[in-house]
Amino acid sequence: MQADATTSTSALAPLAHPVFRMLWSAWLIANTCMWMNEVAAAWLMTSLTTSPVMVALVQTASTLPVFMLGLRAARSPTSSTGGAT
Repeated sequence: MQADATTSTSALAPLAHPVFRMLWSAWLIANTCMWMNEVAAAWLMTSLTTSPVMVALVQTASTLPVFMLGLRAARSPTSSTGGAT
């Protein structure tokens, strides 16, 4: 398959599409908010206790659901990498 002469091959070319730009912006803002929440939760826990185990448990509790959903997505039969071919 050959690319047209009018097709841009730049890494920023997808940002020319408004739908992709909005989706990418929403993803960026959501991830920034998640990172801020994780830092705030760890910071709060360090002010409540000096136990490193408790701080680690807070971080684990915030990342474990994403990790488990990622494992599930990798194993789904509709996944391009996890399903049997």
